[in-house]
Amino acid sequence: MSVNADVAIILLIENKWMFLELIDYMDNEGRGEEVPMRLYESGVRRLMDKLDPPAGKSDRALQSSPERKKVAAALNIDNMKRARLILHSDHSTGVLFFAPFLIEMFRHFDNSRLRHLNSADFENIRGTFNRLLKETRYLQSNDPLDLDFKAHLGVVRGEMRMALAKMKENVDSLQGQASRLADLVENMRVEVVDDVRKAQAALEEINQIYTRSIIPSLQFLSENVDIKDGKPALTALALIGDHYARNGHIHISSDILYGIEAIRSYRCDIDLLRNSLSRYVQQSEAQRRAYDCIEKAWNAIYSATSDLHNGNLREVTLPFKHSVFAKVPLFNGMKTHRQTYEAKFEWSDQNPRAVFKEHLRTAVRKVEAGATIHRLEAAGTGLGEAERAKDARMMLIQTSMDQWPATAVEDLHQAIHRHLIDLVPDITLSEVLIAIDHLRRRKGIRVKTDYIMGRLSNERQALTYYKRHVELTDGI
Repeated sequence: MSVNADVAIILLIENKWMFLELIDYMDNEGRGEEVPMRLYESGVRRLMDKLDPPAGKSDRALQSSPERKKVAAALNIDNMKRARLILHSDHSTGVLFFAPFLIEMFRHFDNSRLRHLNSADFENIRGTFNRLLKETRYLQSNDPLDLDFKAHLGVVRGEMRMALAKMKENVDSLQGQASRLADLVENMRVEVVDDVRKAQAALEEINQIYTRSIIPSLQFLSENVDIKDGKPALTALALIGDHYARNGHIHISSDILYGIEAIRSYRCDIDLLRNSLSRYVQQSEAQRRAYDCIEKAWNAIYSATSDLHNGNLREVTLPFKHSVFAKVPLFNGMKTHRQTYEAKFEWSDQNPRAVFKEHLRTAVRKVEAGATIHRLEAAGTGLGEAERAKDARMMLIQTSMDQWPATAVEDLHQAIHRHLIDLVPDITLSEVLIAIDHLRRRKGIRVKTDYIMGRLSNERQALTYYKRHVELTDGI
């Protein structure tokens, strides 16, 4: 019986746990959309058992169950292929390939399963924008009715939208994974071995995410870097917009500028993620150094014990004046037979693993919590002063804007910049935008946009904007 694709998709969505398990298998094995047929068929059987439990039912009753018939007909491999939800199945190798859109749809149900971008993905996007910049400069016609012009413009807009979608998916994925891994670390119970192992694995994964995704994301959004081959991605896109503006296509240039700002806006989210994960990266590095020291000491003790006095060598003893006896507290598991110049000793009959486990059970509760956090806070004591200085600067800008005489001006950006340049030292163009946003909340003032391009620059920055003018409303 043939079942439509929408019925099969709805059934999968209602029981999405089955497909999410398949996605986890794909991610862990790193084999793309390839899934073993036995794993998929096992999930279908478990789904049928969940919808119609077989307890106390005969084989005939199970075969005639409507719920089981519905699942078997909809999720059958042949039916899924007819519905184009499975692209290919190979019985000789025992694998099948799902349609990419189906996998991406289920990934969006859980942010932690979304795919985050890496350095290679960002390099592909940058290369695409540089290629489009080169093609834009060599366009033979800039006539909007020209077919080549329209086709190239469609490609530019499509690649820009694709980059924006990938950046949003990247941020959502990083936020979901960071939240999940941080919960594992924060909820770890040191007396439970499984929790400790999961926390260690989470710290290692956080370190990989930080180095392979967070840092490349910030480098991709940076526009003031020197690249040997081409331009930074956003810079190349801005140059494409400038080319259209110079040829009289102001509305196309404005669309591209809006797209650039939309992509650039995700830098704030990635900065927050970087600040949140830096503590865990430092914790992972500190644990790694501690484990290295412990392993080095253990290897030295084990080597000395096995080579000098492991109980299998005849008449081999440690000299009484050996340096190892200077650290008696480390060897509470040993006992001496006689205190002579050539004293022999042997290991206690107690199980060292059980003794150490009991020691952890009784001693861990006495450890003062928060020592690591205090050290991290002590290392960043300068952050508070920087925040206070930033708050004081924002307060000065707001006060200056409250004192600005309300007059009708034609270019608000230029007027605000002239007003603040003497009141706020080293005023930046981003602070001018903050001041304008504060001014819009004042009573008696209405700010309107003229959709005429303007430009404001200083020694370090340049700002392209739509001009705005001020209208006085008499407090209305």
